Amino acid sequence: MRLDFSRYALALSIDNQIIFESTQSRLAPLVECIRKFRGTIHGCVLYDKVVGMAAARLIIYSGFISSVHAGTCSRPALQILSQFGIGVNYDLLVDVILDKTGSGPCPMETLALEITDGGELYKMLLNPK
Repeated sequence: MRLDFSRYALALSIDNQIIFESTQSRLAPLVECIRKFRGTIHGCVLYDKVVGMAAARLIIYSGFISSVHAGTCSRPALQILSQFGIGVNYDLLVDVILDKTGSGPCPMETLALEITDGGELYKMLLNPK
């Protein structure tokens, strides 16, 4: 199965059936997906437009995602997901996910280097101050 990233930013499938989809950008749909499904399912495939370190930490924390198909994936995200046995396919591999202006790393990439615990990152994103 291949997701049309012009229609969705993120989708989750199990047994080739999409069970969650979102057009929202950034990490919000992944956080919502984890909130909805963590502890209830396993063996899912995540289709995500952009996968950086923050998304990788959340994917690992989810416990239900076994493989990822990304439009764009950062090298550090690919490395950590592979270390945890999560298969990754991507269209474009980049050194780092850039901010909106393209002038530097995305703030979430930087944050994910500081907060290495996916559960802590999830809680922070679920309840921002």
